[in-house]
Amino acid sequence: MFKKLGSFVIRFRALIVVSWVVAAAGMFFFAPSLSQTGEMNQSSFLPSDTESQQASELISKYFPGEASGASGTLVFYRPDGLTQSDLDYTKTVQDWLLSDQNSADVTVVTSIFNSPEASSRLMSPDKTTMLMNFGLGSSPEESRSGEDVQTIRQYLNDAPTGLEVYVSGSAGIYSDLFSSLTESLDLTTIITVVLVIVLLLIIYRSPIASLVPLFTIGMAYLVARGVLGLAAQAGISIWSQIDVFLIVLVFGAGTDYCLFMISRFREELRRNETRMQATKATVTRIGAVITASAFAVIIGLSGMAVARFQMIGTMGPVLAVSILITLFASLTLTPALASLFGKWLFWPAHSQVRNHAPAHRGFWSRVAGVTTGHPMIVVPVVIAVMAAPLLALPHLNRSYDQLAELPSDSDSASGFRVLTEHFNVGEMDPLVSVVVAPQNQKVSSPEGLAALLRLGNDVRNTPGVAQVQSIVQPYGTAEIPVQLTASGQLAGMVAGFSSGAEDSQTTPDFAALISALAQVNAYLSELKDGFAWVEHDASYVAMLQAIQNSQTLLESLQSPTLPPAEIAAVMARFQQNIASMSQQGVALAAEFVQNGDPPFIPSTMAPDSQTSAAMNMFVSQDGQASRIYVVLDSSPQSNEAMTAVSDIRKVIESDLSAPDMSGYQAAIGGSSATLTDMRTLLDSDFTKVQIVVIGGVFLVFVLLLRSLVAPLYLLLTVLLSYGSTLGLVTWIFQDLQGLDGVSFIVPLIVFVLLVALGADYNIFLMSRVKEESESRHPREATRIAAGATGAVITACGIILAGTFAALIVSPLRIMVQVGAAVAIGILIDTFVVRSLLVPAIATVVGRKNWWPSRFGLPARQEKEVSASIGRTGGEVGSGVA
Repeated sequence: MFKKLGSFVIRFRALIVVSWVVAAAGMFFFAPSLSQTGEMNQSSFLPSDTESQQASELISKYFPGEASGASGTLVFYRPDGLTQSDLDYTKTVQDWLLSDQNSADVTVVTSIFNSPEASSRLMSPDKTTMLMNFGLGSSPEESRSGEDVQTIRQYLNDAPTGLEVYVSGSAGIYSDLFSSLTESLDLTTIITVVLVIVLLLIIYRSPIASLVPLFTIGMAYLVARGVLGLAAQAGISIWSQIDVFLIVLVFGAGTDYCLFMISRFREELRRNETRMQATKATVTRIGAVITASAFAVIIGLSGMAVARFQMIGTMGPVLAVSILITLFASLTLTPALASLFGKWLFWPAHSQVRNHAPAHRGFWSRVAGVTTGHPMIVVPVVIAVMAAPLLALPHLNRSYDQLAELPSDSDSASGFRVLTEHFNVGEMDPLVSVVVAPQNQKVSSPEGLAALLRLGNDVRNTPGVAQVQSIVQPYGTAEIPVQLTASGQLAGMVAGFSSGAEDSQTTPDFAALISALAQVNAYLSELKDGFAWVEHDASYVAMLQAIQNSQTLLESLQSPTLPPAEIAAVMARFQQNIASMSQQGVALAAEFVQNGDPPFIPSTMAPDSQTSAAMNMFVSQDGQASRIYVVLDSSPQSNEAMTAVSDIRKVIESDLSAPDMSGYQAAIGGSSATLTDMRTLLDSDFTKVQIVVIGGVFLVFVLLLRSLVAPLYLLLTVLLSYGSTLGLVTWIFQDLQGLDGVSFIVPLIVFVLLVALGADYNIFLMSRVKEESESRHPREATRIAAGATGAVITACGIILAGTFAALIVSPLRIMVQVGAAVAIGILIDTFVVRSLLVPAIATVVGRKNWWPSRFGLPARQEKEVSASIGRTGGEVGSGVA
């Protein structure tokens, strides 16, 4: 296949070059970028069956209009306390936000000026900090939201001297994330390109030989970036930050493939008469190795597709597509350019290409001699050294704090830091539990209110919970407000009706009195429907009788011909009935208190302003669902908060399993709940991804080497390298830098990249060992292969590590940590695993490397060669096949 590919490349080399240029130009000018079409909001990658997503769907269903749009928080802060002029300024800010002069799509503003009842939540106790919440018409990950935030920030530049103003909340955070992502991409691109150019010039000392790989990779990157942008535009959820990973992976891996190709091309120029023959031989001999190496990476990355968390599930396959495109460019564009330039590819040293023989006594040959000469010492020493960092893994902590990803001096992070110093941070981002009653029931029914009360009290007693707010406990305290209890309502009704009846003695308003009695009668009827025991209660029966008698008396007074004396007599009896009703009402209220005084919200009574506001805030319009707000005592994005969410879910699940709550449904949403679902999914996904990636890479090893033994220890060395890298990363970022942990996604991404990319170099090395073993003793074959491939693998490793190290300059913490981790891991693979450990193990294993295949020298001849090696000190066979 690769021989035919070589012939094809030679025949159509000009067309291949033109086709790649046209494809890259088309993608550059017409395809959207991932920053425009990708997803930034991590919750959008969660499966629909996760609880936080179900809660979001329930909010959208029962509380429409409240689940979309970005929310932001303006933080006004003066260290010495806000002045009156500061408050006047904040009032003008509110007026501007809601005015036509503001071009930002602000839909709502909540401040101490238009919501004085929320002053305790919007003004800090020390009066130094004030919050102003606003909502936007677009979601936080939309570009319009970022533009609106910039408009607001520009307006706030005229704040009074000494008053610090920040834009935080989801709108501000995502705006800063997008800015940091753009900055990260620009910095990474510049540093990566410069680094690759410098390293290639050092390696080849030829501008043309350096530019050919760079040109190939540039074309592959533009095409891959365009393909992914179009895929995201078509509806595939792709993480926006993949754009940064894309450039370092394509440039790093692509440079490796081009180096392998060009190094072999230079070697073939020495053996073949023409550049066409050299090109064909290069593609034929190295094409399979590069393809196997690339497919190890492709299969490894594709293994991430089994993850249910779609940020991971799509990340691997889309990066695999980019590697496939890079491989195709390396197999076609690089040899096409090489065949066009021929020996001039290595100008100005082109005249020495055919005459200059490779040195076999260089540094890596000496290292290979030591490694294969003393394998029983090298193997345990290297394993012990690499195992030492594993001691750090037990205290590895994964951080889910999105704000920590931002630069500490970013506007949203600074504002949030001020907020956390002067407010209970849990109140700013509470959990939201949506409780749905069974069909044909309402949460405002006595049964529903009792269920909400039980849930609220049980959740309040859960460790990590600071406060619970619901329709039955709207102020976050354990007590039910008096206006929401039957006893309080009875007491208020009795007092109000008695006062109204007394006022009617002089000028009775018969219609008003009759209407009031009807309302009381309807309330008592609804009370009986909610609490069956009152139907047989003496006080309740007496109240009904008093109301009925009062209604009869009032109806008799409606005749216009009654004399005043008779009216006065009837009104006196009416007052007696009212007094009796009031007396029985007080007694009935006392019985409710004695029985536990449950919450009760009647539909027949016009609720007061507090009850009405509570109903609008907590209960859906159809009365089917209610919200419960849970305030935690820790930061919403902390591991403590996620532990609290898990505990709360267990409590609610236990309550819902009780017989009296059969048919009820509940789900918890909010940022802490979303992160909890992400953590749960990642824990499950990591195991699945590990199995698939390890199995896929092992299969590539087996198919290429036709062996089961060598693939096994090659895979184990890669896993050891990963563990060692993760331990070092833990020491660096947690112990030395004092961070709260590594970004949550780092262990998984680094695992996949190191296993896949580490396999890359092992394939290149072991395929050469196998080639040398056709005519040499295993020890000598390993020594020759390790020495011959040492320089090119080292160069590739340095370039690949360098491209990932370029991420360290990124303002995003996740990029810094992934870049550092992969760079460290690649360097360990290059200078320790590939150079020392694998050759030593291969030497120890010997002919069994290729089991169950029968490969290598016959046993008798091998013994003779082995004896010869012993006599000559291991210097048999200095040539390179």
